[in-house]
Amino acid sequence: MHYSKKIKKSTKKTSIFLISFISNTVFGSIVYPVAIPGTGSTVQKLDFEKEKRGSSDFFYNHGWAGQGYGLTGTQRGAPESIKVGRTPNVKSGFSDSSLFSGKKSLQFYSHIRNSQWHDDHSTGGTKYYSGVDKENQDDFFMPIINKKGWVASDTPAVLMHIYTEGISLMDSLQYTSLRMPTVSKFWNGTKARWPGIWIYQNPRNLKYTISLRRPAPSSMDVSFDFPGVKKIQESTWWTLGLSVTPNGNIHYFLADSYVENLTMEHYLTSSFQLYDSEKKNRVKVAYQTESVVMISNYATKKHRQSIDDILYTTNNATINAWGTNDRKGKINTIYVYENPYTQKTEYFSLQKLNHHGRYKDFPTDETNNDYWLYLGNVLSEAIKLNQEISKYKHWGDDSRMANLGDEFGYFNPYSKRYEVFKLVGLGRNKKYQSFPVNGGDNYYWKFLKVLGFNVGGNLLKNNNAQEGLKYWNIIENGGKGFASGFYNNSVNKGFNTSYLWNIKEQTIDMNEFGILDDNDKVLVSAEFKDTYCSNDYLLLEVELKDKDHNIINRFSTGKRPTKTPKLCIWNGDRSVEKVSQIIDIPAGKTVHYITYRDGGKDKEFWAGRYGVVISNAKITTERN
Repeated sequence: MHYSKKIKKSTKKTSIFLISFISNTVFGSIVYPVAIPGTGSTVQKLDFEKEKRGSSDFFYNHGWAGQGYGLTGTQRGAPESIKVGRTPNVKSGFSDSSLFSGKKSLQFYSHIRNSQWHDDHSTGGTKYYSGVDKENQDDFFMPIINKKGWVASDTPAVLMHIYTEGISLMDSLQYTSLRMPTVSKFWNGTKARWPGIWIYQNPRNLKYTISLRRPAPSSMDVSFDFPGVKKIQESTWWTLGLSVTPNGNIHYFLADSYVENLTMEHYLTSSFQLYDSEKKNRVKVAYQTESVVMISNYATKKHRQSIDDILYTTNNATINAWGTNDRKGKINTIYVYENPYTQKTEYFSLQKLNHHGRYKDFPTDETNNDYWLYLGNVLSEAIKLNQEISKYKHWGDDSRMANLGDEFGYFNPYSKRYEVFKLVGLGRNKKYQSFPVNGGDNYYWKFLKVLGFNVGGNLLKNNNAQEGLKYWNIIENGGKGFASGFYNNSVNKGFNTSYLWNIKEQTIDMNEFGILDDNDKVLVSAEFKDTYCSNDYLLLEVELKDKDHNIINRFSTGKRPTKTPKLCIWNGDRSVEKVSQIIDIPAGKTVHYITYRDGGKDKEFWAGRYGVVISNAKITTERN
């Protein structure tokens, strides 16, 4: 176990002011970029699984803790009793049952300071202890083993799990914390600071109080009661995380349970949000001081605490937002997009910059474009996929000089897929040449696989009426005809239909994207929203065709009413029916063309456009 004791005299109590916790935005808008703790390269990890030591008390007359725990220090905060034991279960506390079978954790408590304790723990006149220890708080440090300290450009992060036992109204205040000792840049120089997250069990209000310590010139915390129904009488696991981005911003994460992966759902705030709105007053974290992790605690023997899985990582996944750094980005970095058309939070990997070094718009239909690779809606999956994408080279790297066997990622503008190829041939000039665009091989490249959350991509163009009726062939346009209108709100568009049938279609040439065979599947979906009153009419059809345009398989809803509740809604969102289908390809057949067709009309025969609104039409493929 690698802990050393903090050598520092006792400090004065910090002043705390309370604010009402409402949501993650209580501190203002998120200051991007944000690094997610635990998503980078592991530099050091303590999980205590191999520890065989039993209990150990801190001996003041020797200046170290027994049985080789490696603790040294002065008067402040010696952890008097620590051991490695079974990881506690939330319900049974420190019994033999465990949260994870066979797991171990570091367990400790502080002795109560009274006259008897001071008589039993004299200083012994050693160089380490010239006076008695009056500090109840215990401080643990985790130094880096055979590694240099981090700087902000390393995008470092620390993560810790800790178990707190429930206390009663009669108990004293107890707390724990996760801290990153840093040197911070101020307007008048640099100073050592100890920012972190503190969790207090407060008998006064029966609640857990969270306190965020800033890397500020004076110790001033921002504190709030933890939301929800969790009370101090409850024993619980916590997952705490801190990260630093290259701009000197420190980010705070917290989960009130034992979670393996922290996400933006656990994000609290960032240090830049805790300062004045004027950027000149922001304190920036520069580099590490004395150790990578500091854990400050106070727990009595009656209510011990347990630490597990302390993790230090660098080059952690960083989440950016549109406009970050004047739209000057770095290839293979992740961006978040609140899509007004799908009403979803989406993640993208930046794959291209224009000649000004800037990126352009996100796609709005859950697919890829020339600049962005769609990573899906789940952050953990997006991070994993982006890590794989980052392994591949890009077209134009090293003046198109490469070695046979190198693997490249390529955005196919025809299929809108992100494809991976192995270099198998070079031209006369020893440079590689163009990728194939049909999903196969050529002299220079061997096709390996497709990457992306939606590996087939949406093959339909203008599926949400973003460009009016462009790319669509109008089959029927009765009544007032098609129009692009609003779908769920004032932003999300769709195709409005009228009192007579409005039908449109689009044919996809699969020769551009790769011919499908009987091992593959075609997936179709679309959404139909009633306008005011329910059970308006819809139509959805898809035809799979061979090279001669003969239909080899077909799906159709027929012309029917929507299957929504029978009611009229004059204000607010109306009922939506989503139609989806997986279409198989008959044995021995190949698909060269796909025709998609949809339409609708109203039930009441009202003048105007009161039929269904069609949106989010999608054709994708699964290749096996």
